[in-house]
Amino acid sequence: MRILHVAETIKGGIATYFRELVPLQVNEFGAENVVLMVPISQIGELGCVNEIAKVISYDDSGPRWRRAIRLAFACAEFSRTYLPEVLHIHSTFAGFSVRPIMRVLGPNCRVVYCPHGWAWDRPLSGGAKKALGLVELVLSRLCYKVICISDYEHQAALKVGFPRDRLMVIRNGISIERQKAMPVSGPVWPERAKVRLLFVGRLDKQKGVDVLIEAMESLSDEFHLVIAGDVVVGGGAVKSISNCSLTGWVNAAQLETLYSAADILIVPSRWEGFGLVAIEGMRAKLPVVVSNAGALPEIVDDGVTGVVFPSESSMDLASSIKMLSRMDLTAVGVAGYERFKKEFSVNRLHRQLVQLYCE
Repeated sequence: MRILHVAETIKGGIATYFRELVPLQVNEFGAENVVLMVPISQIGELGCVNEIAKVISYDDSGPRWRRAIRLAFACAEFSRTYLPEVLHIHSTFAGFSVRPIMRVLGPNCRVVYCPHGWAWDRPLSGGAKKALGLVELVLSRLCYKVICISDYEHQAALKVGFPRDRLMVIRNGISIERQKAMPVSGPVWPERAKVRLLFVGRLDKQKGVDVLIEAMESLSDEFHLVIAGDVVVGGGAVKSISNCSLTGWVNAAQLETLYSAADILIVPSRWEGFGLVAIEGMRAKLPVVVSNAGALPEIVDDGVTGVVFPSESSMDLASSIKMLSRMDLTAVGVAGYERFKKEFSVNRLHRQLVQLYCE
């Protein structure tokens, strides 16, 4: 079976999704039958996937709408010779452009689409939310299935009016085995820090790092935050404060070093279709503080594997960090690890996708 994955941007969660999933798909279908089409500037995010699967790049210069259209035409052109049996589209911009252009210019194949978080879930006017929901609903007719990565995403689609039989919930997952860690060259936690906090992700409005910085301003130097990330799709510089260090973007192996050294992982997102970084932290046996946005409360069992706080409230976030720091962090981390193994394995994700592809 020939599978073609296409994405308009992968830096962050989608790159993790590919790094975890593609090796299993290559073992299942063969290296010649799993192809990825990704932005040329982000190929390095795929890590070892570059060595085991065929990766096609496209020019991702210019504004997002323009590169999304460029991706769609590149997908249609490549598909005429590759003839995929399943086209797996990832994220909103790719979904908007690739589905209609493939219907007109591409060969006949089954299309599955995963938004990795609905576009209407972000802060928008009521009219904009309705318009985006309507566009997604219309375009869903050009798919065999729409994959929802969480129960939250599934319920949101049903409220918009998606037919239930067009939707399928396949929750995200990662491998149980962690990769070998590599040293981090940037600043990390100072010796004076008794509680080592970690944020991982894009420094964009969605991820709520500004809320976390406000919370850190109300905490003493007993708490120190390391921020591992950079701006990707919109955001600004991180405010410099005494109990916070910024490493910039780190690779997956360096990230494992940070997970091993941290005490608590913070995920303060404003909206989130799933939140892969939360289960990465649970795999590393880290207690996790998450906002109540999107699917995050599905991942963290409040009071057992971490703490859930009201999204965008820096005061509640600071209180949650203090509360969790007084708990048995080792016990909370172990509980999170057991929940991760049971609910969020990449092997389960792979089996469900294979079943869908074969269907």
